[in-house]
Amino acid sequence: MKTKRFLSILLSLVLVLGMLPGMSLTASAAGNTTEITPSNTSGAMTITLIIKGDPAATDFDVTLPTALAYDGTAKTASATAKSTVTGMGTITVEYYKDGTKVDSAVEIGDYTVKLKVAAGTHYNAGTVENADWKFTITKGTATVTQAPTAKALTYTGSAQELVSAGEATGGEMQYAIGTNTTTAPTTGWSASIPTATNAGTYYVWYKVDPATNYNGVVPACIVVEIKKVKGVAEYKPNEDVREVKGVDLDDVKTQLDKIAPVIANADNTGKGDNQIKDITVTLETKAVTANTVPKDEVSAIMQIANNKIPSSDQESSKISYLNITVKKNVIVYNVDGNGMPVSTSGTGQDTTLTTLPGVIDIPVQYDLTNLHNLQVVRYHGAQAEAFTKLDKEPTTPLRDQTDQTFFVEGSGATAIVHIYTKEFSTYALITSGTKEYKNESSTTTPTEKTEPTTKDESVTVYRLYYGPTMEHFYTTSAYERRVLIDKYGWVDEGIAWKSPKAPTTDEEKKTIKPVYRLFNPFTTDHHYTKDPNERKTLIDKYGWKDEGVAFYSNDKGDATVYRLWHPGLITGAHHFTTGKHEYDVLITRGWIGETEAFKVNAAS
Repeated sequence: MKTKRFLSILLSLVLVLGMLPGMSLTASAAGNTTEITPSNTSGAMTITLIIKGDPAATDFDVTLPTALAYDGTAKTASATAKSTVTGMGTITVEYYKDGTKVDSAVEIGDYTVKLKVAAGTHYNAGTVENADWKFTITKGTATVTQAPTAKALTYTGSAQELVSAGEATGGEMQYAIGTNTTTAPTTGWSASIPTATNAGTYYVWYKVDPATNYNGVVPACIVVEIKKVKGVAEYKPNEDVREVKGVDLDDVKTQLDKIAPVIANADNTGKGDNQIKDITVTLETKAVTANTVPKDEVSAIMQIANNKIPSSDQESSKISYLNITVKKNVIVYNVDGNGMPVSTSGTGQDTTLTTLPGVIDIPVQYDLTNLHNLQVVRYHGAQAEAFTKLDKEPTTPLRDQTDQTFFVEGSGATAIVHIYTKEFSTYALITSGTKEYKNESSTTTPTEKTEPTTKDESVTVYRLYYGPTMEHFYTTSAYERRVLIDKYGWVDEGIAWKSPKAPTTDEEKKTIKPVYRLFNPFTTDHHYTKDPNERKTLIDKYGWKDEGVAFYSNDKGDATVYRLWHPGLITGAHHFTTGKHEYDVLITRGWIGETEAFKVNAAS
């Protein structure tokens, strides 16, 4: 500063006193000397003298990086000349790691910042450093970006992956199977997803194996269960039953899984102290054709169905059969000290369950294209039972749903028939007519007409004969008649008589009475009676199966139905006819006349 003041004073004197032509002025500072010789010989001359300084740390504002955890990106410092400093050259920030200059600060470690300054108008070039210009990049923390999740597994006999794959940054996902949820395994870690075969509970631990520059993630545990096989549902189609497209097996399986423990608790299969019991509940739904269904079941089902089908539609009615079977399989295992199965004490035996402890929904995918007036009928416990159609999907919990009901979801080819049931055997889905009937719950028929119960509006009763058993069979079902003729070899003997329709008023009920049909499972014979006492006796004492109302009699009818009995026949031992001549002839051939059985509207 003294040198600058001296030069300033000298210049001032020169300017005041003036310079003569040819005179020169010498200026020097910090060892540098410059001679100034004016080129003009007269007039005023202005001299500007700039003396450059060296850059110092105090001339700069330096900002060091603050986010110092490793993340794979460069950490940068910035530097600018202070606002009071002018004429500084270009500033370049340089990084030094362990004393060695590096291109950028990326990896973990200790860094020093230096400023490389180019020459400016007021400052010389130079390198500036300061003991405070330093920072340290620490290890980053690996992150689980997508945690693995437990899979829903059921025993299959093969190894299965226990969890879905996780994802991480800053390292590799690794897995190990532990023994509990509190202590992470010390060995067995691998990048492979762990697998297991046997049913049981598994403790799958996961962590991130850190890459260079990263810290790891604290291990975490997922509990995974491989369930024992329960509620396996199977559907078997039949190409001849084209309307039945399938059954929603996943839905059925879920329901069976809930019911299986109740069945297991009720099972009385014995086991020892060192044994456990494994119970599997399975359901099979199979579409079958009419000729595979016992004819007594077909007959009983159609008897029920025809209560809602007018005679004009019975010939064209369509029926699909389903066999629904529920089985229970019990296996007793010997177990080791840890309670793990080591062997079976015997081969499990399937037991067919005819009834479940609760109602389940069997969703049948059924093509209702151009089909109408769907009925569901079940043959169970040696009798046919009609299901009640629900107008809307039930909102009550399934366990509280009423047995023997059904609901149709959707329409046409995508319709699903929800069958609510807890009893299992043969099911029939029956459609009839070309349009919906006015009241599906009644025995009346199409929308445009309600048929009165008069002699003029009678129901046709068909008569058939089967040679091998010498049995005569009577039915109002044109469909049943067609099946027996086409598939079972019965001989059509035409119309037996005309019966009244079911009574609909109290007055009609006084004279129109049901005639019951019964089936003998030991001889495969059928019998018909108007007498409730005879019906009850045959059922209670002799093992006959009730097949419901076959048709109706009319106490005021014009035709008498005669009944005969042959003591030498095991099947076909009873015969019914409106023909007095036939009745008389049969008596001459060893039959015993039992006089009048009942009256009907008219003979054939």
